[in-house]
Amino acid sequence: MEEGELAKSVSLLEDTKIRTLHVNQDYDDGLSREDLVELMRSSFVRRLRGLRLVGCQLELRDAEIIEKAELPLLRDLDLSLNQFGDSGFLTVLKSPFMNNLEMLALYETEIGQDSVRALVRHRMADHLVRLDLGFNEIGTDCALAIAESGKLNNLSNLLLNCNDIGEEGGIALAGAENLRRLSKLSLYGNLLGHEGIRALLTSEVMQNLRCLDIAENNIS
Repeated sequence: MEEGELAKSVSLLEDTKIRTLHVNQDYDDGLSREDLVELMRSSFVRRLRGLRLVGCQLELRDAEIIEKAELPLLRDLDLSLNQFGDSGFLTVLKSPFMNNLEMLALYETEIGQDSVRALVRHRMADHLVRLDLGFNEIGTDCALAIAESGKLNNLSNLLLNCNDIGEEGGIALAGAENLRRLSKLSLYGNLLGHEGIRALLTSEVMQNLRCLDIAENNIS
């Protein structure tokens, strides 16, 4: 998509019944600031229930634009493959529309422990049913924060792939009372080891799991 092309198309979206918008740019072009500003200011975006801005090269300045958007109906937000880090996500997290999210994807966004700790304390955490934090190398401490949050009680899908989560993190997740509703848990490419995996496989808390991905977890 060329620069300004989305901005020119926003007016055409006004009269549609579209409720989920997926903008997936490549790393070379990204999403121009002009396009983002035009989209976030439109009346069309206020009707969206799903917004997916994937691989759009969003930076802190773009996060500030998103934070100011009026998205009262939004329930599904995907900001994956944007390297805005903690500063960008914590900026977006200030927005009122984040309070009612049910699905959030932050796959490979370079967020860290500050973002995860803020997320699990946020009002949104009471409503989330799907959370993807994969490929952020957030570590065992972040798994502990999720397990000990006392929130996220409605989660059915939790994806924590390639996050350097060690044995202690796996054991903590296995015993997390707030994760009883999980039907899918993906921990591909971590460092769970034998004890972390054993804890998950024998967990009384995880009785509702239908899908558990523990491949590539430092087991020789």
